[in-house]
Amino acid sequence: MTLFLTDPNDYDGGELCFESGSGDFRFKLKPRSIIAYPSTTLHRVMPVTRGERIVVVGWIHSLVRDAGVREMLYDLSQVRNGIFKRNGKCREFDLSSKTYTNLLRQYAEP
Repeated sequence: MTLFLTDPNDYDGGELCFESGSGDFRFKLKPRSIIAYPSTTLHRVMPVTRGERIVVVGWIHSLVRDAGVREMLYDLSQVRNGIFKRNGKCREFDLSSKTYTNLLRQYAEP
């Protein structure tokens, strides 16, 4: 992930560029904006031609390796949150919470 710290008007160039089959995608975001992307994504930073570009680069490691399982866990957490928002703590919320936790426990790696 990249966290942008410098105002984009304070420097020229320096775009975060992602390569894809349909062309390049370039990002130059406002301060305190973050962009997260898989580490397997081919990317580069364009040269800075004026000013200074300051960012924080970090890596996020998921405890759940399989992207499909992560997506299902995310969807289930969205359903669980929706149930809680509409009905508060109820049997359906408890069951969805139990299922989410058990699936996370099953697929999470130490």
